[in-house]
Amino acid sequence: MKKWTEAEERYLKERWGKDIASKIGEKLNKSTDTVRMKALRMGLVKSEKDKKRNCKGCVFLGRLGSGEKYCDYMVFTGERRGCDVEECDKKMTRKEAPKELLKKINKRKELSLH
Repeated sequence: MKKWTEAEERYLKERWGKDIASKIGEKLNKSTDTVRMKALRMGLVKSEKDKKRNCKGCVFLGRLGSGEKYCDYMVFTGERRGCDVEECDKKMTRKEAPKELLKKINKRKELSLH
């Protein structure tokens, strides 16, 4: 994976929230997912509503190697979230999660620790 240049990071920071991720990706010759992940790692938000997003306690909350938060919904379910991050309706606590899903999550966490 090609490292982001300072100019690319600056452009992303300037355009995030003004342009859609696919348009930014086109300009930088990067995929939409790559742009979104970089924005997440940089802590960029699109709106005040996005700043207030509360993932605390959600079983799908994961962490990248850098400690940044991300959503693991697709990893565990095999399905796209189908919602906007700003209006997430997939939040699920451990008490609400089916046992099979919790087994998957625990297994993945164990594997990532080794």
